[in-house]
Amino acid sequence: MTALRPLDAAFLRLETGHTSLHIASVAVFDGPMPERSEILRHVTARVAKLPRFGQRLREPWMHLGGPRWVNDPSSDVSDHLQWTALPHPGGLRQLHDLVGRLMAQPLDRSRPLWETWFVEGLEDGRWAMISKVHHSIVDGIGGADLLGAILDATPDSGSEPAVAPRVGRQHESLDVRATRLPAQVVAAARVASRTVRDPMRVLGAVGTTARGVLRFGELGVPAPSSLLTGTIGNRRSWSSSAFELDDVRTIKRELGGTVNDVVLAAVTKAFRDLLVIGGEVPDPAKVRALIPVSIRTAGQRGTAGNEVTAMVAELPVDVCSPQFRLEAVRAEIGRLKSSGEPEAGVLIERLAGLLPQGAVNAALSVLVRVPQRSVVTVVTNVPGPTGPLYLLGHRLRELYPYVPIADRLRLGVAIASYDGTLYFGVTADRDHIQDVDMVTRSIEDELRELLKIAAG
Repeated sequence: MTALRPLDAAFLRLETGHTSLHIASVAVFDGPMPERSEILRHVTARVAKLPRFGQRLREPWMHLGGPRWVNDPSSDVSDHLQWTALPHPGGLRQLHDLVGRLMAQPLDRSRPLWETWFVEGLEDGRWAMISKVHHSIVDGIGGADLLGAILDATPDSGSEPAVAPRVGRQHESLDVRATRLPAQVVAAARVASRTVRDPMRVLGAVGTTARGVLRFGELGVPAPSSLLTGTIGNRRSWSSSAFELDDVRTIKRELGGTVNDVVLAAVTKAFRDLLVIGGEVPDPAKVRALIPVSIRTAGQRGTAGNEVTAMVAELPVDVCSPQFRLEAVRAEIGRLKSSGEPEAGVLIERLAGLLPQGAVNAALSVLVRVPQRSVVTVVTNVPGPTGPLYLLGHRLRELYPYVPIADRLRLGVAIASYDGTLYFGVTADRDHIQDVDMVTRSIEDELRELLKIAAG
């Protein structure tokens, strides 16, 4: 048995009847679809190297401790593979509708928390693979790695997976948690040693983290009410779009910033349009975006678990000009990077790991009952493979991400890069956001406008 870490357990506790916290990807391949028996053999062989895909959750008696992963001897890969087909004409509209329906369905907690749908009937003879995995198992970048463990780096289906899975923390034994306190003592001794050698550097890092903790305290102030927040239903809508990565790099080269800054500026424009069309004043405080920050190292590629912290940005939806909006985004992200928020998030998660599981579990149970009013949306950007991938010799052409929405968050945006293209996936609460396609159109329009300015 393996105990879940606090952050992994939080993604379980935060689920409600209206919130299913699984991440997903929508992969579109060249046709025709391979035979089902071929797919089953291939996936079964690859999943055998992913321990979490053969484990289920076990809750402690009376929920007095934390949940644990236990091996499921009855687990059968075929139970997790589903098959369907899009109605004619098999375009984006039909694909978007299907993804929205599938993502609204929670994963069965009595089984390993993943499932994969194979979809026929796409335009041009293509087919899709829609992969769902619970957020308690892995974060966005880890999810991309797990997908890479299923896919190949060459058309030869007998080749090695694109990302070799690692055991890592997936086989952590029960007594590991008992050894963490001595490990923390050793770590503290190392910090003390570094302090003697370079006191100013260590004190600077401590000061940065302290500022981040204070910043998190400021986020206790509720965001102004808007159409973006409030109660949500259990239905989901989803939309997607794509943009050439080289064009985004041209924008950042000519106008400044990073690829992430450019993408975030385009997302900011989409939120501005939503507010304006809804008759609301575009106030940055109305669009507090939770932005995950990966702390996953190269040695943790292909492992399970969430290796992520976060920062919360107020997106400058009040700025009218595309170029000035990009500059405002750059300034906000620069401020957050120096604020210590990401470091504070890591500190809080590690301190929680030292507490008794029962105390952490009780705290999470209380938090679930208190509606959060600080964060308005989530915007996540996951770097993906730079070259083509394959499944049973069929080339992966498009790779769209899906991000879940949670309590009072009616809209979320995910971005993933793959083989020279940026792919956008926008998730919305179907009961309150009526035109999710408008969000992806607005993102594309803003990127085209920025590219035009850069070229000019």
